[in-house]
Amino acid sequence: MREAQICAERDALNGPLDLGFPSTFSEKLFKATLSASVCSVGRLCIHTYNMHTFIFKRLESRLLKPPVNSLRRDFGASVRASRSKSGFSLVEMSVTIAVILLLAGAASLSVKPYLAYRDGRAAGEMLRAVKAAQLMYLSDNPSTPVANLTQALLVPYMPNATWPTLPSVNGQTPTIDCTKFPPVAVLSGTPYDPSGSTTDGLWDVGQY
Repeated sequence: MREAQICAERDALNGPLDLGFPSTFSEKLFKATLSASVCSVGRLCIHTYNMHTFIFKRLESRLLKPPVNSLRRDFGASVRASRSKSGFSLVEMSVTIAVILLLAGAASLSVKPYLAYRDGRAAGEMLRAVKAAQLMYLSDNPSTPVANLTQALLVPYMPNATWPTLPSVNGQTPTIDCTKFPPVAVLSGTPYDPSGSTTDGLWDVGQY
């Protein structure tokens, strides 16, 4: 009884006697379970990495190397688009050329009257200069008839001592008849004044 009580007190102080068998078995079981878990996790990671690598390689091959059929489709579409675009450009070019020709024709029609007016004004100024020369010569030579006036007599009284040249009409240059007062432009032997008025300053001396 005394030994049993001593053993009980020792067990209470030091814990039960550990022979090593249960503790060793538990550690081995825990290590085996942990190793299996680590292996499972490792295999899962490797499998996931391989799947991701496979998917990315497939995507890369599809993007960088499209199928031949898709290349043919894209090439055909681009050719058709370029043809349609070139055709549209030709239409635009034709319309543009037509508009330019139309504007050029309208501009030529509007320019012709301006050129005629410009030539008429220039001719009127030249005739007025000849009229002024007639007046100055006749003031110096009052006994000279107007019908006897010539270009040689009036040239010294002209600006810069130069006889004027009238603008050409259809390739012909009218002359100045200084034997009349006021002087007139003559074309093909007849007086030339297409304006229809002798006082408008176009191909005549005007009202001066």
